[in-house]
Amino acid sequence: MSVRPPVIPWATPQALSDYPEWPHAPSGILVEGHASWRQALPQIENTQCKKCLQCYLLCPDAAISVSEDNKFVIDLELCKGCGVCIRECRFEAIRWSEEKK
Repeated sequence: MSVRPPVIPWATPQALSDYPEWPHAPSGILVEGHASWRQALPQIENTQCKKCLQCYLLCPDAAISVSEDNKFVIDLELCKGCGVCIRECRFEAIRWSEEKK
């Protein structure tokens, strides 16, 4: 018998605090960070960010979070460099930068 997360009724989020801060159930796939195969780093330009939450919601590795000063940050230990955040940002607030080895 598997343990299932509780079912929470859907409610339209009204504020950033209404979104979950982190996945609430363990995925079992995040082993040891980005496993050193990432070739470039995504970086958020917070002056261009409109806080639409698309990067936060769509990151498959839950590597994007919100800092205490309400800015989006990327946890580079979790980021695999897939580029979903960059492709989904309509405001071009996330860009690639060179990975320093």
